[in-house]
Amino acid sequence: MALLLAAALALTTLQPMENFIHPEKCNSVDAPLPSMADRDDYVIGFYYNIYLPVERQNKCEPELIEYFSKYLVGQTPEFLTPAQFKTLSKYALSYAPINAIVRDRLIPLTEQVLKEGKNIDEALAHAQEQIQNNDLPNYQFALEQLKLLRDEELHGSAMYERFTFLINSVEDCVTNLSRLLSRAKSTIKLNYNERGIIGNQNEPTTVSEEEQHLARFDNRRKVMVQEIKNIRDKVPQGASFLALQEATPDAVVELKEDLEDVYPTWISFNNVTGKPTELVVEEEVFGESSTFTSTLALSPELQIQRHALANLPSTSGIHQRKILGVEVLNTKTNRKFAIFTTHTEHIPASYHDTVIKVHEFVRDFIGENPDLPIVFGGDLNAFEGAAGGEKFIQEMREGPFAGGLDYREGDQFFVHKSISDSTYIGIEGVDSRHKFKDGILAPNALDHILTNNVKVICGTRSAVVYDEQGKIVDPYLQAELYQERLERRKTASDHFLNAVIFHNNES
Repeated sequence: MALLLAAALALTTLQPMENFIHPEKCNSVDAPLPSMADRDDYVIGFYYNIYLPVERQNKCEPELIEYFSKYLVGQTPEFLTPAQFKTLSKYALSYAPINAIVRDRLIPLTEQVLKEGKNIDEALAHAQEQIQNNDLPNYQFALEQLKLLRDEELHGSAMYERFTFLINSVEDCVTNLSRLLSRAKSTIKLNYNERGIIGNQNEPTTVSEEEQHLARFDNRRKVMVQEIKNIRDKVPQGASFLALQEATPDAVVELKEDLEDVYPTWISFNNVTGKPTELVVEEEVFGESSTFTSTLALSPELQIQRHALANLPSTSGIHQRKILGVEVLNTKTNRKFAIFTTHTEHIPASYHDTVIKVHEFVRDFIGENPDLPIVFGGDLNAFEGAAGGEKFIQEMREGPFAGGLDYREGDQFFVHKSISDSTYIGIEGVDSRHKFKDGILAPNALDHILTNNVKVICGTRSAVVYDEQGKIVDPYLQAELYQERLERRKTASDHFLNAVIFHNNES
């Protein structure tokens, strides 16, 4: 192991990119993670936002968007069938009304004014004025129709609450159109200025049926399982855990089966009900079938001692945010440590309150054992720059994490140079923070792993990129193909698979 680390040190050290949320002492090495087969006192911990099975949850979203698009032009369409409606996630229900306005009104109206010789700012302003004056009043009628449909449901039932959520989304469109359109207008303007196109046209105009098939969660799940096992095999004698974000109940059920030989023990809770995760066929509580879960999988060496679950600020109202804490005993070393996993709110105004709640939860969980080794991580949605992400991470590293390390601050951080300073692929054109420049993905810090009272050996980050046959692309042996597929976002997730390897024995 020492020789492998020494060889890695001889490689060129990557310099952190400007304006990126990075630790003070990040030692990046552009190299694959070396084998540590001789160590049984090491633990490898994975944190991964796997990106939910969006094609399942939102499969009827186009029909819902079409429903609202017809209202915009004064028609009175038939509503979705109950089977279609109850499969839609909160995310789809929240954004379908505004997506209808953007797709079928804002974009065509903008294009029309551009053809008349106006500039992009004039075109967008004219389009918004037309929508506000001529189209949006039709949403008032849509609201009345939705309320009549809601009245046919049992008050307080999951379907009644589902209609209520959609009604609130439409009302938000009516009362806060300018705010809701601001990002859409920025995207349109950015694409127009940079590419001469309107809307979001990042993918080729024609996508093969094969690639559409590969983008489905069933196939993304297969390659992510391959990569988890590939990295896990670098430390075959040590213990391991896997913490997942955006793992919906159906995804958890499937992944448990895929990874049962590596992780026989799973502790997972439905973020809506707080109950142990199981497949939801018929909702009793609105959102329980498509919610995120708090999920942790353990290798056989890790025995659960206790656990706790708590709510975190959930300002957006789309997902209930939670934090899960689990104390485990590593039977290989007879040492205990605590694992914390979370997926925090993406609204920057929630950052400070989130820090307070996380610190409070961790302190309460540790109790009278301040020296208990801890590993904390997940998708913290820590956006850069003006959004306050840097301050968020700085505050998070205080309290019970004071004096600890970011997982990139061990002896080495093994990561391909293309993704060395980024934790999220994003969609180029939608958000200017996400850019490929000279073959390197510009930074956007979202995912973090923090530790305390443990000896961090090294960290690693992996982009689960797959080829046209659905097989993992090696970033070092297939560099050109890897870069091409990465830039086209042919990955198992928008996020990267992050891992920390630490020493779990007496200091």
